[in-house]
Amino acid sequence: MRLDTGEIAVVLKSYAPDPYRPRVKVLTRPGGEKLEHPYDVSLWDAREGQPQSVQAPVDAAAYGLEPLSYL
Repeated sequence: MRLDTGEIAVVLKSYAPDPYRPRVKVLTRPGGEKLEHPYDVSLWDAREGQPQSVQAPVDAAAYGLEPLSYL
């Protein structure tokens, strides 16, 4: 998923009240560069300066990512 910050993430857990604000593992920087240490963030409880929502689905292969390896 592309986040509102431009980062790419994989969904770890969704929340029924707002499916656009799941718990995610952020895998890349906004420009697409892979993070050395991916991190988890809950978009439901996001703080200022963190991603706030899912913007769009993406093809993980286009970024050289294997989403299942992060779960």
